Amino acid sequence: MEPADPDFDQEMLIQQLIDAVPCSQCGQSYEAHEVHVIAQDDDTWTLVAACSSCGVECLIRASMDEMNAGVQEPPDRDEVAAWGQFLAGFEGDLRGLIDDLI
Repeated sequence: MEPADPDFDQEMLIQQLIDAVPCSQCGQSYEAHEVHVIAQDDDTWTLVAACSSCGVECLIRASMDEMNAGVQEPPDRDEVAAWGQFLAGFEGDLRGLIDDLI
């Protein structure tokens, strides 16, 4: 089945994942040959990534709605520092905070 956006191809998805998702075990960045699409439907793709550094394999589900939204600029140092200060004193529900931000 084709993705919802015909201009969005498999290579672009894999590159975005490589840029954004490191190995959950060792933190090493994946290489393109280590990431493979194993299933897709209209708005969700499932990929498997095998880390050549530590050997851990993981499944990744990618939402085309999020991927098609484009790559956002990473936060600058001031934004990171501000969030660090906020979270250092935060005593509320972190899951609820994240859900509100998304």
